Amino acid sequence: MAIICEDDIINAICLSQAYHNNVALEQVEVELGYDEEQYSAEVFLPGKSIMLDAGDMVGALRMWVKEQMHMDPFASRIQLQFNENDGIYATVES
Repeated sequence: MAIICEDDIINAICLSQAYHNNVALEQVEVELGYDEEQYSAEVFLPGKSIMLDAGDMVGALRMWVKEQMHMDPFASRIQLQFNENDGIYATVES
């Protein structure tokens, strides 16, 4: 099992949103949220913000798993997790 830390989750979402919204990576900011077992990310782009749910976050992580971890993103089980010490992180099982 591999772990994706909170910073890398943010990086994955930034990369994905920069690509999908055709903006420079430096123009994307992300704030992760967790409330009563609900994961979310607020993405700030030039002139707008977008709310992502857990499914959207996992979608961004699939690209990260493929490009950065060199694993099959669709054969991997990606789960978001939370604890007080590490914040939000993801586990990846192939």
